[in-house]
Amino acid sequence: MANRVSYLNSKNTFWQDIDLKNVERDFFTDGVVDFNKDAPSPSAVGSDLQVLAQDTPDKTVKVKVGVAYFRATRADDTDGDGVPDELVLRFHNLADQTIIIPDNTSGADKTFEVCCSIPATNMDAETINATASNIGELIVQEEGTGLDNKLLIATVTVENGFTEVTQAKITDHRMRVAFKAVPKGLTATISEINLALDGILASSFDLNILEDTTVTKEEFNRTLTGALVTAAEINLLHEVAGLTKADLQKLANIDATADEIDQALDGISPDVSASNLNILVGGGFTNLHKHPTDPNQSGITESPAYFYLPSSLPEAVSEKGIMTRFFYQEDADEESLQNIEVVNDDFQGYEANYKEITNFENVAGESYIGGSFDTSQYKEGTQSRLRQLSLDSTGTLLVEFSATKDISAFAGSDRIEFWLFVSDLPNTDMATIQLGSTTPSSNYFQNDFFSQITGSGWNKIKIPISSFSSIGAPAWNNVVRIRFEFSTNTNGNCDFNVDSLRVIKSDNTTGAVWSNSQGEWEMHEISSLKRYIKTDEVSGDKNSVLSLGNQSRSYLNGIFTARIRRLQGSGNTGIKWRYTNPTSCYVAYFSATELVLGKINGTFTQIAAVSFSILSGVDYWIKVRFNGDQIIVATSTDGITFNDQITATDTDIAGTGQIALFDNGAISAFDQVVFEQTSVTYERDTSGDILKIEENTGFGDKFDDGDTVARIYEAIAGTWSVEENVDEGTKCLLQSDVSAGEKLFLLKSDGLSNLYTNFTLRGNFKVAPTGACAFVFKYQDEDNFHRLQYKSGRISFVKRVAGVDIILGEEMAFTPILDEYFSLKIECDANSFKYYYSEDGEVWVLISEVSATDFENGRIGILAENN
Repeated sequence: MANRVSYLNSKNTFWQDIDLKNVERDFFTDGVVDFNKDAPSPSAVGSDLQVLAQDTPDKTVKVKVGVAYFRATRADDTDGDGVPDELVLRFHNLADQTIIIPDNTSGADKTFEVCCSIPATNMDAETINATASNIGELIVQEEGTGLDNKLLIATVTVENGFTEVTQAKITDHRMRVAFKAVPKGLTATISEINLALDGILASSFDLNILEDTTVTKEEFNRTLTGALVTAAEINLLHEVAGLTKADLQKLANIDATADEIDQALDGISPDVSASNLNILVGGGFTNLHKHPTDPNQSGITESPAYFYLPSSLPEAVSEKGIMTRFFYQEDADEESLQNIEVVNDDFQGYEANYKEITNFENVAGESYIGGSFDTSQYKEGTQSRLRQLSLDSTGTLLVEFSATKDISAFAGSDRIEFWLFVSDLPNTDMATIQLGSTTPSSNYFQNDFFSQITGSGWNKIKIPISSFSSIGAPAWNNVVRIRFEFSTNTNGNCDFNVDSLRVIKSDNTTGAVWSNSQGEWEMHEISSLKRYIKTDEVSGDKNSVLSLGNQSRSYLNGIFTARIRRLQGSGNTGIKWRYTNPTSCYVAYFSATELVLGKINGTFTQIAAVSFSILSGVDYWIKVRFNGDQIIVATSTDGITFNDQITATDTDIAGTGQIALFDNGAISAFDQVVFEQTSVTYERDTSGDILKIEENTGFGDKFDDGDTVARIYEAIAGTWSVEENVDEGTKCLLQSDVSAGEKLFLLKSDGLSNLYTNFTLRGNFKVAPTGACAFVFKYQDEDNFHRLQYKSGRISFVKRVAGVDIILGEEMAFTPILDEYFSLKIECDANSFKYYYSEDGEVWVLISEVSATDFENGRIGILAENN
């Protein structure tokens, strides 16, 4: 097991897993995550740290691999702020473990607790912040012993003299790490906080003036907790001088609890801007806001209206379900901040935008009069309700509910919607619907929708609530009966099928996160999960474009993944990118027998296709990685292991565009949609000014694709190749020339692009103790560059000017272990550098800080020597 301590990142660098831990104590509860990626939903637990009986029960239990987060407190005040230190720790059970349950000779049943635990001697080590690793353990204790510095994951109750532990004796106590709503515990009211920060004399600008005051940590703490300082007293802060930004960063250790600070920030008025609040947390955030209706959606985002909680993105995000949208800034002095977006939509949580009335599935609490169930002609689920009429006749379909349906949250242009199948439209002359508040109906809402039936076959009927007339005194919060009435004329017979009756807010079940102007797109439940379904079978591409609340979202490069299930039909189902309109985009889709990559540039052109058959009712994942003219299409049957199916290049659609889901002629379900935007490259002209800003591959380089590596990198001596990293199951960059001398591998540049002034470089190295390796940066030529290197038993910062090497700052003694990776990181802010070492790429040890003014910018790359 290993635990990792929360860190505070005070710079706007790449947003990493370690940075997310800044907010975990404020915004998330204790609990397990979905490290094993088998939880059935974002709020449920999977197998992480699950306690199970043995296959052949004995006096032991096994604890599964998994990750959890929980709070722990030191016995001592190590940081000197007057209170015991509280930390949030990451507990990782690296392998399944077997734990013995103690004997019970008490003469009665006894309960034992299985816990993740931090021994006091480890918790109180002075160096825990820098070296926390392998400090936790799984323990068994008697119930009532206490849970300080522990996380309870299960209890085991055994009888006197027991000989085996069965699953029935184990009670699961695991909870999923969850986003907090509005934390409690603050004595100050919201209005007091608003007055304190934006009332009377103080304005939002005054928070910036705090940098020039001398208020102490204790005084500011009392202001936030509302204990001694009044709202008016904080106004005096703008009259005091001397307080620095560093002083405010002591907020990480003040007496106010995390919940109290959460409550204070949650109530701040809109005039307090992101830059003001960045002072409190050391930078890196955009606006904090309170969602207007749902406290569970309050949080950190650039937009004042949207905050999304993902569940299946890379570990840095998915473990705690934190942000889908965040800021990245390469250089605070150049241009505006750029959005790096990660969109993750599992389509759970849209229930406020629609409500099921009935799906005509004959579930408990429904009774039917008139007609019969039809399992051959239906739109959703497994059946519809059928009413057959002979010529010149009238008939009704009636469904009554034992429990009241309350749809009073919908009004005005919100719509009652349902599917209606008409076998012979020319034979019909009347169709009405009633929603009654009494049985039999003397109080009901009524609408004549005959004019919406446009043809024989399936018709989607949409009736604004404002279009219903009232008979008697009906109430939208008391719907107990639905009545359809149809009639035929003298032309002949007609069948009427009704399916999927619901009410929808503003005709969009996702609240305009996804557009539905093309085709019929709706939220429905399949296999106990909500999914986004294109429900009409009309031919032609029907696109649902990501709009995030009608905001423009365009991307040049990215990784786009979606889970798809074909429900009915055999049309084309897939995803689109660089979408600017229906006639300009790239597309990848499943047909009846193939996986197809194509482009629509006025007309459709197939780029490539491979044989690929999909079965109805089975889940398939499709993933597209697109960067510049490079396109790779991959598929998966489990969402974890993806196989590349198509690799292609195409230059026809080179600009940015939106992403979209689409279906043509079938009924298909989508969920687990993930889009990862790439990072940003600054290109400069000869004077050093920004020439343009464009996206690049982003998230670093994993050296997965040898062709791409050869295209964007340049080898200066040595033999460099992309090879299989057998032990890790990935690929790596290998330098295989063992002759003497330095071998350089640099990102290509035309003299303007890929010249970096401010950056963070980090990566993993495997090197023989007698060899050398390094990150190269600010590279001008072979005689002029900087590097962070391992060589001759030392990790060092070396600058080379006019061919002369000079070691700057402190060196770290280090001997690499043969065939094991270690990690290096360099952070550059103009002429200031910080360099780090890590044994696992997660917990970093700062070696030293140095300054070097020799080069303003330069190329980046890798160096190997004698290895």
